[in-house]
Amino acid sequence: MLIPKPPKETLVDSMVYRSYKGQGDDYNKPEYEDDQQVNYIRMDRNPSYTFGTQGNSCCLMLLYFATTG
Repeated sequence: MLIPKPPKETLVDSMVYRSYKGQGDDYNKPEYEDDQQVNYIRMDRNPSYTFGTQGNSCCLMLLYFATTG
């Protein structure tokens, strides 16, 4: 099943992507590649809140749509 590309006018968000390189130093500090700007995406943010005997919890699920060209 093919899903059509979303119109570029609806891709109004942007973000910075940093690729993970691994544990780089003696203190296990994570290392990342250089920042890459990603434009023309749409992020659908759906927070989910849970209340229970252990306290409150928030889980943020993120679904994003991107296109090339």
